[in-house]
Amino acid sequence: RTESHRQPVAYEEVNDHLINAILATEDSEFFEHSGINIRSFMRAVWEELTSPGEGTGGSTITQQLVKNQFLSPERSFDRKFTEMLLAMRVERILSKEEILEAYMNMVYLGYNANGTNIEGVGAAAEGLFGVKPSELHLAQAAYIAGMIQSPGRYTPFNRNGTINEENLSRGLKRMEYVLGRMLETGRITKEEYEEALAFDIKGSLAKPQPSIVDKYPYLTFAIEEAAIDILLQLHLKEAGLDMEEVDDLEPYRAQARQDLFRGGYKIYTTIDRELYEALHEVVAKADFGPRSKKHRVTVEDVETGEEKEVGLLEQVGGTLIDNRTGAILAMIEGRDFNESQVNFSRAPRQPGSAIKPILDYAPAFELGVLQPASVLDDAPLYTYDYSTGRYKRFTNFSGQYYGLVTVRKALEQSYNIPAIKAMQKVAEEDRNTVLSFLRLMGLEQITADDLDILPSAIGGGSWNVSVEELTAAFATFANQGQYREPYLIERIETMDGNVIYQHEVKPVQVFSPQTAFLITDTLRDVVRSGTASLIGSRVGNVDLAGKTGTTSDTYDYWFIGYTPQITLGLWRGYELNDSLSAGYSRRHQLLW
Repeated sequence: RTESHRQPVAYEEVNDHLINAILATEDSEFFEHSGINIRSFMRAVWEELTSPGEGTGGSTITQQLVKNQFLSPERSFDRKFTEMLLAMRVERILSKEEILEAYMNMVYLGYNANGTNIEGVGAAAEGLFGVKPSELHLAQAAYIAGMIQSPGRYTPFNRNGTINEENLSRGLKRMEYVLGRMLETGRITKEEYEEALAFDIKGSLAKPQPSIVDKYPYLTFAIEEAAIDILLQLHLKEAGLDMEEVDDLEPYRAQARQDLFRGGYKIYTTIDRELYEALHEVVAKADFGPRSKKHRVTVEDVETGEEKEVGLLEQVGGTLIDNRTGAILAMIEGRDFNESQVNFSRAPRQPGSAIKPILDYAPAFELGVLQPASVLDDAPLYTYDYSTGRYKRFTNFSGQYYGLVTVRKALEQSYNIPAIKAMQKVAEEDRNTVLSFLRLMGLEQITADDLDILPSAIGGGSWNVSVEELTAAFATFANQGQYREPYLIERIETMDGNVIYQHEVKPVQVFSPQTAFLITDTLRDVVRSGTASLIGSRVGNVDLAGKTGTTSDTYDYWFIGYTPQITLGLWRGYELNDSLSAGYSRRHQLLW
């Protein structure tokens, strides 16, 4: 995703028609001179005086390459002299084929059917005619070669993708001139010349195609940011620096961003396209609640183009992870990129009861202070609120209390009071170890002080987590207690195929296999007969464990579920806090 589309090609990938058209028009003695051609230069001056705009140009291809790559656009004798000296030096360093390849890949050629600037003959062949440079017809090759002189005058498209008839007419005349030069210099026969003139250039023009941003807007930006982070780390490593040692990372990040957009890298992601599109298709057909009554936003009407004020969409965020590796197989980033550019799979939200296995019960099992059969008293619990000067009473979602219950039952039905008491027990036992568990799973936002704030135990503290973070944390239980960092990029290669980055899976043992087994076995009950029993009734014999989560005033709803192979986390809510409409629990479980 750049301002200019580039499709680098090797010399061997360009057909002879295009190479001959460029040589006939721009530098017919390219393979004979050593960088400059005085006779050609003098001829160009005469042609410009007698037929302005129709000449072959005075600079050799090597000079044009030097001028565009190394020199300023100023017109002066000093600059021209420097250009000639550099051109002769380049000719001593590179072969003719290497020079021509570099030239064909850097030359600006107007804009394509999508209205995007194009640089290089690869992007021109694809963007103007929808073919590879090896597949160009002679007439198409001549048209592209003719554009080099003045891309703005000859590009056949407007910025909106429609055909620019005036430019096309000029381009066809220029194409005829190029074909004439090819005939004159013996590069084509009379028959080929006549056939090319009869070719329907207009009918062969490419049609606008959805860009990568049009098709996958959220995902494109997520991949870019992940790639920039990787390139940033590579730059720092090359410089012998640690990220923590650098006071201002912005210059390094800016360089990494520029490298990504101009480096010709091949980025291999973990995304399964078929799976990704299938998840988004489900979301597109799903039942969502009404727009927010509390928060409104101005959007553009797709049909009329007029701006109108509407309530915020009820949103959804999801992450699907391969437990074995941590690879993100698919994401659900939101419902409409035109209304909100927030990636809701990565936007931090309050986790509600979905945090209970992570923060309360798994640490308690690991430290030996509780087990699934342990009994806790689900009775009224109060805490003093210094901000209001009053006591706050904790309740369950149902508003009822259930007395003495096992941990298994408390987790199955998501009772709040037992979860708070579990967190109190682990904080009293060894709060530093509890925090270390969280850090190892990438949950660094929860502090030691949070363990003293009782709402933290039920996901109501001052900290938030993203769907991606929480999904990866749950996958730890599926991996016998080993955490694997979620990742989006598998590897990065240079244009030549050299691998500069390859993701390495580095398992981190957080909990014992015994703790992971006990949590998983307890969370199976959540699906079988607990708060997610609707899901359990619909998945058949799938070995599924998971946990629901709801926040105060029903601002957020969660379900994180996992099998031995994959973990899928799903959140819904509004971008700005507003209560979800009735039936949200059923709708969310059906969507999962």
